[in-house]
Amino acid sequence: MAGKVHYSEFMSGHEDGEKWVPGEADVSIRPGWFYHSVEDDKVRSLDEMVDIYYESIGRNATLLLNLPVDRRGLVHENDEARLKELVATIKADFKTELLAGAKVQASNTRAVDSNFRT
Repeated sequence: MAGKVHYSEFMSGHEDGEKWVPGEADVSIRPGWFYHSVEDDKVRSLDEMVDIYYESIGRNATLLLNLPVDRRGLVHENDEARLKELVATIKADFKTELLAGAKVQASNTRAVDSNFRT
């Protein structure tokens, strides 16, 4: 069928493909994509936001976080507060540089594999 899209290709790609397309995680901070005042108390929990962060960014995907604006044209205070909590949590998680002082060494060989020898 001409023009038919094979969605499975978006999941795994082509081994010998010509293009690299990064993974993308599209998520809204609220139940939907648009602002509704009845959802002011339904902003995702901090635990859920942290999970979303690590399961997208942590798996090398781009996180596109939707922040719907209210009737004032602003991000609602509840959404803003949750984002500040998320930022504080991420900063705390990465406060200690785990590889500070580590020594890295590399070579052009890989064990006994002849494909990696010079």
